[in-house]
Amino acid sequence: MVSGVLRGIEKFAAQAAWNNPDLVWITMRGMVNWTCNVFLPVYAVLQLLHGFMLYAGIGHRMYAGGAWMRHFSAAALCLALSGVLRLAEWFIAKGLGGIS
Repeated sequence: MVSGVLRGIEKFAAQAAWNNPDLVWITMRGMVNWTCNVFLPVYAVLQLLHGFMLYAGIGHRMYAGGAWMRHFSAAALCLALSGVLRLAEWFIAKGLGGIS
């Protein structure tokens, strides 16, 4: 897993020259962008599917009570965090031009 993480960071860092002073920030922006736009929504969909399967009792011999609600809550939190970070990206992108 460490090898995969290091290769991912190399990919994000390869978007700028090695002597660019903003290399760390470009890497962090890429990692946040991937997290917000790819990983969190995909995880939310997986949590929704798992919650629906638990609610319907698919794959279980006995109904598991209220365990399905935590999956819906996790999906909602993932989508909310993704939305807040995308909103912050939008405000940052609009703020680059200065105040007019």
